[in-house]
Amino acid sequence: MNKTKSLYSSEKTFYLVEKIIINISFIMIGFLSSRTKIMENFPLGVSFVSAATGGLSLFSAVIGSSLGYFSAKSSAVGIRYISTLVAICAIRWSFGNIKKIKKYHLYTPLINFVSIFTTGIAFKLAYGLTFHSFTECILESLISSAASYALRIGFNSFRAKNKLRYILPAFSFAIIVFSLTNMKIFSLRISNIVMISLVLLMSQIFKILGGSISGIIQGLFYMICFKNNHIEAMSSPFSGMITGLFSKFGKIYIIISYILSNLIIKFQFNSKILLHEILEEIFASIAFIMISKQFDVENYICKNTKSDSLKILTSQNISIIENSFVNTKRVFEDVSNKLDKNNKRDSKILLKCCLDNISNICRNIIENINFELNDNISVKIEKIFKKLFKTEAKVNFMTNNLKKSILQIETCRFDQNNLSTLEEEVGFICKKSFMKPEIFQNDNSIVMKFCEKTKYRPQIRVKQHISKGETNCGDCFCSFFDGVGNFYVIISDGMGKGNSAALSSKLVISVIRNMLRSGIDVETAIFVTNFVLIEKSQDESLATIDILTINLFTGKSSFVKFGSASSFIKNKNNITKIISNAPPIGILPEANVNKTKFTLEENDVILMVSDGVTDTGEVWIKELISNELSDINIVDKIIKSSLKRRELSNDDDITAITIKLLG
Repeated sequence: MNKTKSLYSSEKTFYLVEKIIINISFIMIGFLSSRTKIMENFPLGVSFVSAATGGLSLFSAVIGSSLGYFSAKSSAVGIRYISTLVAICAIRWSFGNIKKIKKYHLYTPLINFVSIFTTGIAFKLAYGLTFHSFTECILESLISSAASYALRIGFNSFRAKNKLRYILPAFSFAIIVFSLTNMKIFSLRISNIVMISLVLLMSQIFKILGGSISGIIQGLFYMICFKNNHIEAMSSPFSGMITGLFSKFGKIYIIISYILSNLIIKFQFNSKILLHEILEEIFASIAFIMISKQFDVENYICKNTKSDSLKILTSQNISIIENSFVNTKRVFEDVSNKLDKNNKRDSKILLKCCLDNISNICRNIIENINFELNDNISVKIEKIFKKLFKTEAKVNFMTNNLKKSILQIETCRFDQNNLSTLEEEVGFICKKSFMKPEIFQNDNSIVMKFCEKTKYRPQIRVKQHISKGETNCGDCFCSFFDGVGNFYVIISDGMGKGNSAALSSKLVISVIRNMLRSGIDVETAIFVTNFVLIEKSQDESLATIDILTINLFTGKSSFVKFGSASSFIKNKNNITKIISNAPPIGILPEANVNKTKFTLEENDVILMVSDGVTDTGEVWIKELISNELSDINIVDKIIKSSLKRRELSNDDDITAITIKLLG
């Protein structure tokens, strides 16, 4: 408890310090931007206030910009821009509660343009308005509005990605350097070194887009700060674009491409190559390498866009579903061959099942991909996987609607011995514990689903009895996880005894298991199974179905029963019986699914049995469950009591399963 409080206190302190630093940065940026001169005017402080987010950040921006304008050499300039700040704050306050207007993408530049243009015209009129001063006012308003628009986009994007904490100090530092453009150390321009480093860094992070935009910004920087340096102003956008093109090959290629592209431009214009310019590029390259190592820039590089991740995830889920139908077809053919039945229509049957339930299948796919994706973590895990297994993988790390983490990895091969190491690495990266993965073997790939450790875990015990004189049990059962937090238990009792009943129940279990594991819902799985069972042979072929579904995150559960025996739920001393009114499948062309829903808690116990148990009565089962202390081992007594009660009647296959929910 003390450790938890300590962690909470340290996180709270860190958040407070971070908030203070961000607001100090806003004050500093506001002050410096208001002192930056463009076309003999000072509009950047106004742009910064227009773009600043609301609340304390806006207040800090106003304070910083106001201090900058109050300290202006000309009191008229200071009054003009402070009045502009007042107008902007008034407009933003007036429209603060109208969300539709605030979401409009031109909202920020419009209020900026209107405010700076009207105050500018007012002051120009006081000193005598001319065509030249009117044009100058329009240009100033346009530049200020464009700057506010760019800043607003930047703030929104960095805020969404939770990187504002890293960008603001860098932005503050860049503006400090911008304000001190004449500062030199041994003839080296500090501002130029910083700008080159930023171009290299943006090229690495955002590839050709980052290189091109940062190159253009660098060119504007040269135009504003060094009026006679036209060659560098022209070469910067070209160098940024070339650097972005070569960024995928690594840091060395980024540096070499930048230097060579600059040299090409200078050779083209017969410009002198000065020693201090070469040294500036070298020092900027060293700074770039150090910064990228210090801040682990690669963690911010996302190889897959969100749309690419959705494509990969959709492809993986569809391939799993496709494989489940392929497996269903194989099982169907195998059972048909063993029964010596000629079923030439099996492909048509499966096709009809797919078409009849295509809406359900599509809904399942949409539900499976309607998760919040995290590409940064996906990229990290891809690197770990490649390092461990020496092969490529497609990774999707996502959060489901319960805010639980699901990891899906598709690969061609993997070494089972390194799987535990991968689990540890995944847990370390995500800072969460994960369950053992569910592995889906498709025709050309393997898909692994890692699920965050669930709130509950099932403890299961099974006991069976084969009817006398038979080699195969007509009851078939299975239990499995689906890789996204659900646990299933299925019992199927083929009508009759022996080989024929065993084949029917095996077919039912195989089809339903394949489909539920692949993400298809229970209704579709029942429909397909029913249709396949009807068409399996010309004679009557029936089977009961008893499906238990438990969500191990929430405890929400359900039973689906078709002709199956009663099940019993023990919650402390309360016993609840779940019964079935639906006939076995394989009789009617339509199988209407009715779910019995309930919620399980820790230490609750469920007893599932076949009709070999309930044929002898159900009162004794409830009494036995109520009096039994060792709930998980009750199956032994169930089988023993059933056999004793069946001594006077025909023997039958018997199955008993207990599931206890542990915390």
